[in-house]
Amino acid sequence: ELGRYGVGPWLAREPFMDQLRFLLTYGRPRVLAYDIILKEMAGHHGGYANAAQRQQMADALARTAQHRGGELSRDMLRSISVLVHSEANLMLTHMLAEIQEQQSFPVILGCNLRGGWDDPQDVRIPYWSETSSTPPHPLEYVAYLAIPEADIHFASSKASVIWKQGHAPNGSLPTRDFLDYSLPGILNIPRDADGVVRRAPLVFGIEDRTDAEASPRRFFIPSFALLSVLAYHGADQFPIPSGTIQVDFGNTITLNLKGKTIRIPIDERGQMRLNYRWSFKDFAALSFSSTAPFSETTSKESRMALAQAVSPAIRDRIAVVGVTTTGVDVGPTPVDPNIPLVYAQMTAINTILNNTFLHTLDHGQIAWLMTFCVIGFTALALAVRTVRVSVALVLSMTGYWIAAYGAMHYDLAILPVVLPTLFLLIAAFTLLTLRYFTESVERRKIRGMFSTMVSNRVLEWLEDHPESFSLEGHTTDVTVMFSDIADFTSLSERLEPARLIRLLNMYLTPITDAILEAGGYLDKYVGDGVMAVWGAPFYDAEHAYRACLSALEQQRLLHRLNDQIEAEFGIRLHVRMGINSGEVTAGNMGSERKFQYTVIGDVVNLASRIEPINRDLDSRILIGEATRALIGERLVTRALGRIVVVGREQSVTLYELVGAAPDVPASLRIQFEHYEKALAAYYRQDWDEAEQWIRTILAENDDGPSRWLMERVQKFRITPPPPGWNGEYWRMDKK
Repeated sequence: ELGRYGVGPWLAREPFMDQLRFLLTYGRPRVLAYDIILKEMAGHHGGYANAAQRQQMADALARTAQHRGGELSRDMLRSISVLVHSEANLMLTHMLAEIQEQQSFPVILGCNLRGGWDDPQDVRIPYWSETSSTPPHPLEYVAYLAIPEADIHFASSKASVIWKQGHAPNGSLPTRDFLDYSLPGILNIPRDADGVVRRAPLVFGIEDRTDAEASPRRFFIPSFALLSVLAYHGADQFPIPSGTIQVDFGNTITLNLKGKTIRIPIDERGQMRLNYRWSFKDFAALSFSSTAPFSETTSKESRMALAQAVSPAIRDRIAVVGVTTTGVDVGPTPVDPNIPLVYAQMTAINTILNNTFLHTLDHGQIAWLMTFCVIGFTALALAVRTVRVSVALVLSMTGYWIAAYGAMHYDLAILPVVLPTLFLLIAAFTLLTLRYFTESVERRKIRGMFSTMVSNRVLEWLEDHPESFSLEGHTTDVTVMFSDIADFTSLSERLEPARLIRLLNMYLTPITDAILEAGGYLDKYVGDGVMAVWGAPFYDAEHAYRACLSALEQQRLLHRLNDQIEAEFGIRLHVRMGINSGEVTAGNMGSERKFQYTVIGDVVNLASRIEPINRDLDSRILIGEATRALIGERLVTRALGRIVVVGREQSVTLYELVGAAPDVPASLRIQFEHYEKALAAYYRQDWDEAEQWIRTILAENDDGPSRWLMERVQKFRITPPPPGWNGEYWRMDKK
């Protein structure tokens, strides 16, 4: 904000004099840096008005007073302007001299260089020395700040070539008179190819080739931002002493200040990456008018009150004066497409003072980063199934983007984003392509593995429904069968390991075939036991009926097989089976690398509890109520009693699976009727009638369930059941 100055008396330098006077008296910044070029007026080349010029001005004013209605000539107006400008420069120079004499604070005046890759011009200037009769060209003041050439180094041959594309000896500089009492700070900040300001040069290379026969003069000049930092830390001795600044183009700038060392990363052009962590609004800002009160119209008290308000934002700080008017000296940055470019200078200064440098990676580091990204993603993708490679890709890219943001936010490094993302996409495409060709082999392996566990029909269903190979399950109605060889423990103790394995294989081979041919799924072998499922992984409405038929077939196969087993091993096998039906959870269970299709639920647990009850009843095949309801009258069954198994509170009625109706003789049916009457008497606690019917059965046949029921009757004769007993038998053993 220009305040009362508006756009008026800038030619007369009055606003700057008011500001310098106010800051000298009240503000006291540690460094005052103008991001403004106080240039000579066009056609004027410095120096002050002489007596002839003053007389010319007086005559012009007199004529103006005599001819108020007339027009002043262009030459007259120019003479007045030149004199005003010259006298204003003289007064401002005196003010700068007073500040320097009091050693209050260094003043840095902005300037621009032209030439080279940024602005290709090559204007020659005459060489000046202290014995020259003419005043020095302003560029000589810039050269006076040069870093000793012994402190200039190049990290690579590329860097040593790039600096020569720097600036020719030409530029827009402050009035020569001001430079006797101030420091010229180079403001040039080139933009990237897309026009965005991301870097700030800290050292400028100048090569003066005025004398074609002599070797060119080379100068390496600190920038506006670097000069401000040097002045802030008290390094205000010029020419710069050797060792104060060590410049290694393409590597770092090392500042050896009073008790402090700062290392600044730079590229081959001497540019530093700007860290735009702080927004423009984060910097303390004051209007120009608040630091430049009119010296002739404001009282001392008002100036002191103003100083009290603005001093905390200025005292012992670097005060940067710049233009923030919309449309003037603005440009795009990564955080704002249209912002005053004094923000870039302040960001450069702030980055150095706070040591918040953004480090870039060299080509070797980028190569290692790419390798790590590709290997890491490949390892992750190989650990998951093909359908989840896309998820792994998204997670990998998201993780890398977060890491890149974090690295920049915490001033660690600037990580490339586009190249790693492209590499990850290429790696994903390559991996998916390879898997497309290799998974056909894996598919054949899976078919070979599952063909021994399911029938061909089930295997084809699995191939047609690959989505079943996941950890997500589903509920379905199935029938589960558990089978176990009776007294297998004692058998295994009597047989050698090789003979035991042969015995098991001899038994399990036909049993497994019977399960698969009946449409069952061989869930697992548990030692000598078998778990099979009907109705999963594909639905089968006849799962209970098929399971029961398979159980009967297995018993028939075992009956025929026992003759061969007895001849070879001298024993006969007896197999007990438990069958139950109901709703289960089915699906692939385990880890991502090792899983198996199976079923779980209360139905499975009850089936496993039913199987060992055969030992108590001396039966072969027991089925639950749900299975009995599903098979109906298509198969002959016998209700054996109500039993409460371990882990349950409610009793279940168990049935003995006898066989198909045509295969059951009439005498056996009569026996079952007698058992039914005995069981009814048992439930009524009529022990005499129950025992009578049981003895009738045992007189004709050594029936295992009848013997079990007789034991229960005789026990209750001695110890009657408790009140509320409903005929259930509590079985506390799991096996």
